[in-house]
Amino acid sequence: MVRVSTISFLNTVPLMRGFDRSVGATSDYEVWFTTPSQCADQLRAGIADVGLIPAIEYQRIPGLVVAGNAAIATPGVVRSILLLSRVPLNQVRTVAADTASRTSVALTQILFQRRFSGQPVQMLPHAAHPAAMLAKCDAALVIGDPALQYAKAPLDGVIAIDLGSEWFALTGKPFVFAFWAAHAAAATPELAATLESWRDRGIAEIEEIVREESVKRYLSPEIVRAYLTENIHFTLDAACQEGLELYYRWAAELGLAPLDRPLEIIRTEAGAPATC
Repeated sequence: MVRVSTISFLNTVPLMRGFDRSVGATSDYEVWFTTPSQCADQLRAGIADVGLIPAIEYQRIPGLVVAGNAAIATPGVVRSILLLSRVPLNQVRTVAADTASRTSVALTQILFQRRFSGQPVQMLPHAAHPAAMLAKCDAALVIGDPALQYAKAPLDGVIAIDLGSEWFALTGKPFVFAFWAAHAAAATPELAATLESWRDRGIAEIEEIVREESVKRYLSPEIVRAYLTENIHFTLDAACQEGLELYYRWAAELGLAPLDRPLEIIRTEAGAPATC
């Protein structure tokens, strides 16, 4: 039995479509749905064999390899990673950070240093409640479904900054938020093939996903469709790997994670893993 930890946000629904719809084909997998940060913690603790982890955690958890090329990335505007602020960015000193986030917390710190103010900010963990977050801090980082919901009823006097857009404006590269990673003993070409097949089915059934998830998540079909087809990119391709390597380098320079190994990717075909 392969123990899988994954995420319950809208952007992961296509990645899990094959599991959700093919019960007979997934009898060898036990799956838990949780938050990005908890996925990382379950993989670190050995509770899970494979997890859809925040990208930053690949450099923090020893012994992991990337399992296949399914991922959560953005080519630019992402819509679900928002920095909210009541003050100009050069005045921000404290940021309430969504406790579900790890990768976006580091991204926020990088952007403040390299794009917004040139000054460090203090990141304070907080549940994803924008009004309460902004009552305690100068700004708030909100990710995933809460960020999509925020756009339906924004707070007066608050600016909302899309961090995917800001990363692309700074680097010209896509940004990778999460990908499948596994402990080496579980990271086989067969596992990579299974995870990629789940993703491929999701992409093929995107209109069914739009109909189902717009009702479940109280979002319009137009928003769900645009989000899953324009804002989110589901493959860890060469451009995404370049963006990820730059992110790792800058995170290491700020002391946010060690930079001690390259991406080691288990491909779907047998043979030696690819190192990037």
